[in-house]
Amino acid sequence: MEFSATATLRTPGWSQWAYRNVAVRNGGIEIASEPSLSTERLSFSAVDIAVGADGAQYALRSSGAVYQHDERRGIRHLLLHAESHDLDDPCGICVSGDRLYVLGAAGAVAVVSTRLQQPIGTIETGLRTPVMITAAAGRLYLLDTAVGAVVTLQPDGTAETVFGSLSSPIDMSVTETGAIYVLDEQDTHRAVQKQSSTGEILDGRILVGRHRVIRKQSPDGNIDPGQFPLSTFETTAGESVTPTRLVHPTDSPLLVVGRTADDQSIVADVDPETSRLRKRGRLDSACRSIRIPHAADNGLYAVTGETTALRLEPTVRRVNDPDTGGCVGRAYRQFDSGTEAVQWHRLAVDGGRRAAGTQLRVSYFASDDPSPLEKPLSSFT
Repeated sequence: MEFSATATLRTPGWSQWAYRNVAVRNGGIEIASEPSLSTERLSFSAVDIAVGADGAQYALRSSGAVYQHDERRGIRHLLLHAESHDLDDPCGICVSGDRLYVLGAAGAVAVVSTRLQQPIGTIETGLRTPVMITAAAGRLYLLDTAVGAVVTLQPDGTAETVFGSLSSPIDMSVTETGAIYVLDEQDTHRAVQKQSSTGEILDGRILVGRHRVIRKQSPDGNIDPGQFPLSTFETTAGESVTPTRLVHPTDSPLLVVGRTADDQSIVADVDPETSRLRKRGRLDSACRSIRIPHAADNGLYAVTGETTALRLEPTVRRVNDPDTGGCVGRAYRQFDSGTEAVQWHRLAVDGGRRAAGTQLRVSYFASDDPSPLEKPLSSFT
């Protein structure tokens, strides 16, 4: 009796296979891959960084000076002298249109025209301890720790609260649609009871620690919708992470920079379904700030350590097999003739173009046993 079977190369046909560390793409299978971030060190130092719509990079130096850089043409221009403003300890910058904004720790904001290449004024916000400034959809947003709120600046310079009731906010990110994400640190208390001198039992609370949460305000003003607030931060491998920075790129999941138990600084995105952190890369040291460029640029910009400026470029990396540690994929398919003792006499395999160093190994085993594999097929799916 002869028995023959064919396997289609169309994508739906692969649903009958069991595979591990393999992805189905373009009608075939390949080693699974995942988003990653490559790191490029920029030629200048900064304590904060912003990128305009024309791709120009603006660096706030620790001295309080602001430089404009064009890495492609090797141009550096001093845009704002440290002596030309009276900002108290400049701590952040952002760009919106042809305006650059420099935030001082005492609440003043210096305004610089990028077109005229000179300062054009100062805004007194009245805030006492702002820690960050950013721009989205033509609006300026400031994060203030004293009032525990995200505020926007009105045309007359007054600050209007748009996201309040925060405890000790650390970082924020605002999307072009108006969604606001805030990394906040909150106190953790434990309920206790004590007996007064009169014998009365009194209820109370004691501070036992602090924990970090990520909160969201949607564009319609809804606080903590869906999976928010996030208060547990673990990687898909179960590794605990303490978030330190966050940013929400356009058309991408929320990115979190965090510190692991072994003091490594990682960049991960938040899985929208499980809320777990999926690692995308590592940084050499703690992240001071991470920014989205206003230009048509799918990268990110960050400052790590004291003044190291970086560009983070999205890329794709092959997924390592958890057993071997290498880029190995397996795919299995069982064919059943319905009759015992059938002799298989031919096996044909078609392979597409492969990268250098790729090995393709094919093996088969014929048996009357209904489960001839070392492990059931279900264990590989």
